[in-house]
Amino acid sequence: MNVIRVIFHVSDADKWPVALANVQNLLHAASDASSDVHLLANSGAVAFLNQASNQEQLQRMRNLTELGAQFLVCANSLKGHGISQDEVPEWMTIVPVGVLTLIDRQSQGFAYIKP
Repeated sequence: MNVIRVIFHVSDADKWPVALANVQNLLHAASDASSDVHLLANSGAVAFLNQASNQEQLQRMRNLTELGAQFLVCANSLKGHGISQDEVPEWMTIVPVGVLTLIDRQSQGFAYIKP
């Protein structure tokens, strides 16, 4: 199997369950392939970071990083939602501009998926 390179774009908070299920299914189905799986959160999808009720979702995300997924968070969106960069877990990467990151990954050959 070829290398799997994909970026999931999550811009709405209510899409996280679907996105995480997609990523988990992909990583399990392609466990014998090399994969580069990114999830980019921007717009309203960053709001989960300042909600204490989302600990289970954060743990699920953390578990996916152990399977190789990388979580990216848009700095502009954090600022727009009044979320400090200090509130972002250390296993997530803050990117300056989410849409530019999407463009960059697609130019590198990443498939684009928007759940």
